[in-house]
Amino acid sequence: CDIITVVSCDIITVVSCDIITVISCGIITVVSCDIITVVSCDIITVVSCDIITV
Repeated sequence: CDIITVVSCDIITVVSCDIITVISCGIITVVSCDIITVVSCDIITVVSCDIITV
């Protein structure tokens, strides 16, 4: 019996931060942060059994 287990995990984390500061007789600060996390997991299990009885 051959049991093969393959686990393929892709974890992608993207952090996009935009910091905009505008000074015009007043202080305006805009902070825009986007945090995207993608988890893609593939679990493949293959069971190969050969039973030969003679």
